[in-house]
Amino acid sequence: MLVLASTSVAVFLLAGAGAKTTVPELRGLPVGGVDARAKRTHVHPQYSRRYAEAARGITVSQAPNPGRRVSYGSTVRVILSAGPPPVKVPAVVGLSAISAEHMLSGAGLRHTVAFVPAPGSRPNLVLRQAPAAPAIVPRGASVALTVAETPRWRALTSFSGVDGGKSVPVGIRGDRWRVSYHMSYQGVCLLLFTCLGPSAQARDLKTGKSVGGFDLSEGDSETHVFDSGPGLYRVEIDGGTDSAEWSMTIEDYY
Repeated sequence: MLVLASTSVAVFLLAGAGAKTTVPELRGLPVGGVDARAKRTHVHPQYSRRYAEAARGITVSQAPNPGRRVSYGSTVRVILSAGPPPVKVPAVVGLSAISAEHMLSGAGLRHTVAFVPAPGSRPNLVLRQAPAAPAIVPRGASVALTVAETPRWRALTSFSGVDGGKSVPVGIRGDRWRVSYHMSYQGVCLLLFTCLGPSAQARDLKTGKSVGGFDLSEGDSETHVFDSGPGLYRVEIDGGTDSAEWSMTIEDYY
């Protein structure tokens, strides 16, 4: 027992009298790995952070360097990565989607694209972005782009009837809209060679004025286009003399 006690005291005195250790390699390790290695080699890590290309929390620098002989309990300054430096979001509203994507990629940012109807806007034009410029965001963050989609015909309502009738009010967003219809006479026309069937008028509900019309007798299935632009309209059917059954679909172009 006396020998063991003497040995323990000797080790204690040796450590307290300037025992040396070798600084370990800490670069590339996360905090947990640094703490574990520092404990095994009897050094004390002191942390700070700076921007770096390494992943956030990974050691990118240390002082003293690995292999240096130092005293037990010496401090090793450890610099952790704070991740890549933040970047300024560029302004891309008003650019084409392709140009915007190239600009964001060049700034180290990702992006998402949502196409939306945009009457009067050039197709593939960036209408909005989030976050807006000149926000400061982490590199690799995503910018949401709202882009004008290519115009197309969009069905608004369908209705049918016999002789007269009218549509519900329809809100037109595009510069033009159309009515596609099918019509067939019921029974025999009053005149032998000519049928006097229904006709249609498109009315601007704000002004009460007609913006154009057509006879359904132009054909069994036809389409009529109106270039009256945005507004609130209704299609009204006058039954005419000879009874006819008809059906219609109203479509907007934007």
